[in-house]
Amino acid sequence: MRKLKINKPLDVPGWTNSIQHREYKDLVAELPENPRVLEIGCGYGRSTWAWLDALSPTSTYCVLDNFRLTSKWLHKSQYTNYKRINPIIASFIWKCNKRNTTQREIFDKFISYHPNQQIIKTVWEMDSDDWIVSKEFTNNWDLVYLDDRHEYEVMKQWLSIFSNVSIVCGDDYLPRFQGIIDAVDEYSKDKNVYKHITRAANFFIIKNKSRLTNT
Repeated sequence: MRKLKINKPLDVPGWTNSIQHREYKDLVAELPENPRVLEIGCGYGRSTWAWLDALSPTSTYCVLDNFRLTSKWLHKSQYTNYKRINPIIASFIWKCNKRNTTQREIFDKFISYHPNQQIIKTVWEMDSDDWIVSKEFTNNWDLVYLDDRHEYEVMKQWLSIFSNVSIVCGDDYLPRFQGIIDAVDEYSKDKNVYKHITRAANFFIIKNKSRLTNT
């Protein structure tokens, strides 16, 4: 298969935008020297690539995803756009669709090109409910990025589980996913934590200021 040319997060299929990616760098500046970061819901790797850009080589980065997205969904949602802006990536997407390449294989392929990929210590390929009750579970993180299922109860549970974490942020804070909005707004009000919304990126940030060490 032809070698891919990836220079920036937007070269990787996905839905997050460059405005959100710039937010990552600002948040990383507030973290300890050797931060522990968890991403829940990585898609095909765009947000992962952006976090790897932002984090130092001494960081610990972990990913949780059930990897059930299909290559057909990738082709349907991304092929036309990449055919116009990056024919090499479009060709890769087309071949993945023909070969029924799995989400995990696509993710691994893209991330293998990142010069900071070595900070990824663990990729848990499992449902979030299973991870929570497994021996792998921990809430010992400096930052958690959420792009899991978009229901109110799911987001509410994650915010409760990670209430000790300095920064919890996530994608898809928009009316299409009202459950995300309701859970984030309710939590920030009840817990009296700092909340920031970047509308242009559908990005929410919740900060537990009492735990931040680099403010």
